[in-house]
Amino acid sequence: MDSRNCSLLGTAALSGGTASLALSTLAVGTHTLTASYLGNGNYQASSASTSLTIAKRDSTTSLSANPTNGALGQTAALTATVSGSSPTGQVRFSEGATVLGTANLSSGVAHFTTAALPAGTHTFTSEYLGDGNHNGSSSSGATVTVSQGGAGAIVYSSNANSLVGQSVTFTGAVNGLSTFPATGTVTFLDGAVSLGTATLANGSATLTTSALSAGSHSITAAYSGDNNYPPITSAPLTQQVSAQASSVALTVPPSPLMGGRKVLLSAAVTGSSPTGTVQFLDKGVVIGQASVANGVASTSVKLKGGNRVLTAHYVGDANNAGSTSAQAPRFVDISNIMVPILRLLLD
Repeated sequence: MDSRNCSLLGTAALSGGTASLALSTLAVGTHTLTASYLGNGNYQASSASTSLTIAKRDSTTSLSANPTNGALGQTAALTATVSGSSPTGQVRFSEGATVLGTANLSSGVAHFTTAALPAGTHTFTSEYLGDGNHNGSSSSGATVTVSQGGAGAIVYSSNANSLVGQSVTFTGAVNGLSTFPATGTVTFLDGAVSLGTATLANGSATLTTSALSAGSHSITAAYSGDNNYPPITSAPLTQQVSAQASSVALTVPPSPLMGGRKVLLSAAVTGSSPTGTVQFLDKGVVIGQASVANGVASTSVKLKGGNRVLTAHYVGDANNAGSTSAQAPRFVDISNIMVPILRLLLD
């Protein structure tokens, strides 16, 4: 008899003063078992008790993963197998210290599917939590290696035909999986020269510059790469930068101008920090020239007598187109020269 639940476990016949009963249904725990002899014509009835502790069975857990090598964003199917005497309960699945979830055992097997996996090596473990008859157990690690994905890079310009000194914004877009957007930086290059580096946000990075010189520029966006994507450089974008329009204003003293004396001609040039040379002309003929400094070029010349038509022509530079001033008609009075000459001839 089992006094734990006051149940009769069975009977057995004496043989040589001994009776035996095999038991396989005792639950885990401590039981007080009593054997009662019913007596016969020669012997009185008697009984004796003993304590028996039934321990939980040990279990073993193994784990497999499929696939063991996967692509970026792929899931992995984890299968835990628990051995024992018809174990029941749950299995907990983890990656390192992070618990991924639990699954119920069915016929000694529990299944779990991971979320989309980033690139790298992932080591998963499973832990059987035990039940009323089994101790828990843990598996060894199952490894899944996920390769980097392929990202695409492209560069855009806010204005592919700009002027010198004009701000242009370049955008570098890196296309990855929506579940694993690309991170890192994009370096914008003009040929082999770096224009600057910007950090990706939501798959794109921008850089604004106004420092491009006149001419054709080959712009690329070089992505640094991250854990999930390798570095990649976009195809080149042609950025055409044209010289800025310039203007020149000529300043000449008012008429009449005295012949034989030098006249100061001054030209004010506007543009994108203009440099270079200004030519001064009289009726289309160059009569002098000067270099532009701080937007101004000046020279002093002697003019022929009579009616003159003066202009200033800025020849331009790498960043500024040439331009010509408005005409400045002037009269040069040479009587102060001619009268003394006539007097000498008449004397």
